[in-house]
Amino acid sequence: MGPAALDAARRVRQQSGATRWISRTPMISSNTANPWQFPVLLQYRVKLPVAKPFVEAGPSFSHIANGHNVTLSQDNTFGGFQGRTSTSNNLRELKHDTVPGFTAGLGVDIHVPFLHVAPEFRYTRWASAQFDAVSEFAALDANYASLFMSPSISSRLNQFDFLIGVTF
Repeated sequence: MGPAALDAARRVRQQSGATRWISRTPMISSNTANPWQFPVLLQYRVKLPVAKPFVEAGPSFSHIANGHNVTLSQDNTFGGFQGRTSTSNNLRELKHDTVPGFTAGLGVDIHVPFLHVAPEFRYTRWASAQFDAVSEFAALDANYASLFMSPSISSRLNQFDFLIGVTF
């Protein structure tokens, strides 16, 4: 071996090692919370003997309390699968915990002996959505719609309710 071969041997190094490849795929996201709605309505009634029709209107407030998120993901490490669960008190899709709105309704208060039954319809228009429909899981659902259900939460600006009030 001459000097050129020794010089070339010094410049060439061998490296070996292991690379750990991890792919984390979110599988299921479950959100729980306590929704509260507070309408503050003024009511106008027409006085008739048995049935009293009424209209009502006023502001409403929607509040989300005690939010909790559980996400189950799957790690793929060199072809082996391992489940992983994470919990949080933060709802990822929640944009506003309190949202104002306007409510209008109409109904009828029916008087029978010792009982008042008041069916009514209400419409509420919220100022903004409390939840954002786009989450990290939305792309997963778009790509694999047949395999996974989308766990994102969305809320609408329009709300329709049918209520029955019963008083003694």
